[in-house]
Parts: sequence; C-alpha cells; structure tokens
Amino acid sequence: MRRLAIFGAAYRSFEESFPPDVLKVFKEATPETFAPKELKEPYEKMSPAPNWEGLAAKILQSVRNFKGFSPEQMKAIKADVFISAGDHNDVSLEDIVEMHKLIPKSQLAVFPNTEHVVLMTNPDKVLVQVKEFLNAQK
Repeated sequence: MRRLAIFGAAYRSFEESFPPDVLKVFKEATPETFAPKELKEPYEKMSPAPNWEGLAAKILQSVRNFKGFSPEQMKAIKADVFISAGDHNDVSLEDIVEMHKLIPKSQLAVFPNTEHVVLMTNPDKVLVQVKEFLNAQK
C-alpha cells in the first residue's frame, strides 16, 4: 500500500482512546440501542437486506475487542498516511495527534466543528482533502 487515508481512527484500545463520556456510551450500548441516525438511516436506505441490529452488534464487538497497535507497529508503517478527524470526534484529539507523531510519513488534518459522522452528513468537507492527498504526485 502506498497511501492510506483514515478519519477518526484510534490506534490504541478503545479504553485508552475514547474520552470517558464516549467510552461510557460504547460500554453500555447494545445492538438495539446503538442507533446513530447518521449511520442507521443511510444504511437502511441503501442496504439490499438491512439488518441494523446485526451490523450494530458487529460494530460494537469490533470496537470492544480491538486491542490496539504498539508504538513500534505504528512507527513501522511505510505508506503515506492522511490522518484526519473532527474536533468533536469520538477518539480524543490527543490520541489522533500521538498517532500522527508515530507514523513517519503522515499528514494531519483536524476539521473544525466536525463530528465523527461527517462522512455521512457532509462528506465533501473531508473528501476534497482526501482526494487531493490520494492523487498527489510523488
């Protein structure tokens, strides 16, 4: 892989990466109660066989089971990485900045007044910069 673009991603476990209020939501959520409308509505509209509770169970399980990567693993990434996040993101900005510092060839973009679901609510706010990064000549 030559280039990678990520938004609002954590590299450490969710216990280490999420602020206490977000951590509480993920710990208490069930597939029946995990329903951010910005995710659920487009999914139900676009999926040929919608199963929101099944998808929510997989999302919650993947977040809860993610053990994270070590600093050494992050430093070993050879690809150019575009790390982006909203300033009102689920993952703490400190964690995002730390990830940027660890990955040798990374760029960081923090979008003001932006939440984790921006890719569903206002994709052009982020995707213009992602496209520029992915299409850049080296």
